[in-house]
Amino acid sequence: MMHKFIFEAVDRTFRDITQIDEPFGGKVFVFGGDFRQILPVIPHSLRADIVSASLIRSSLWFHIKMMRLSTNMRLQQTSDPSENLKQKQFSEFLLKIGDGTYTVDSNTEDIITLPLNIILFKGTLISLIDFVYPNLTENYGKANYMVNKAILTPKNVNVEVISDIIMEKIPGEIILYPSADSINLPKDSTVEQPQIYSLEFLRSLKISELPPDELKLKLGVPIILLKNLNPSEGFCNETRLICHAFQNKVIDAEIIIRSLIGKCVFISHITLTPSETKLLLFILN
Repeated sequence: MMHKFIFEAVDRTFRDITQIDEPFGGKVFVFGGDFRQILPVIPHSLRADIVSASLIRSSLWFHIKMMRLSTNMRLQQTSDPSENLKQKQFSEFLLKIGDGTYTVDSNTEDIITLPLNIILFKGTLISLIDFVYPNLTENYGKANYMVNKAILTPKNVNVEVISDIIMEKIPGEIILYPSADSINLPKDSTVEQPQIYSLEFLRSLKISELPPDELKLKLGVPIILLKNLNPSEGFCNETRLICHAFQNKVIDAEIIIRSLIGKCVFISHITLTPSETKLLLFILN
């Protein structure tokens, strides 16, 4: 969800262009989003600041008609009644948490007890991996095996740990793609980069908006794309793929999302720049 100031700026612009003193100059605008999941990102802010920046706190909200989606499309993908029931119960569970109606543990403000049917009692990370990816060494690299499986985690450091464990289970040689870090110096700067920071130092930094300094892959491992490279061809953010071949600056991969499963694509090296202006700007190629 974007900051309310963005919508208000667009509103003022359309009023100026149309010379009509109505919301968005009398034009119809369709907004899409989910307040349960997506809030404006305001660095170093308090909870009250984030809530205040949401669209619902804008003067425009009184002119917006709320329309809700009522059909769960995920339930249309399978004809198995028992699987449909599980999907429906889980979606209702998530909606209750998002709406704040799920029972909170006594003497706590925001702690809940998860239903027993979604808890893995063994409690180890390896047990979780074996549960999500049973018989991994026999089935890795198969699109139909990987398409419905994923492990979600809120922190990048946990992603690295899980990836390393899964990588060790898969046979084959690890391919390394190191980053090419540099400093985004001003155009009029006369200082040379090696005089300030070495590559070793740049690669030791952990920046939340950037991937690790060294990408480790194997043939047959699943990956996820985090950039919109070619949306019209389905090659966009959150596209899941399986690695099939590695070149110096290109990865040959197969898409494993349902609508495009089996389609082969090439991922070239990508330049990334963090948006945090209070840090020195580093560019990864």
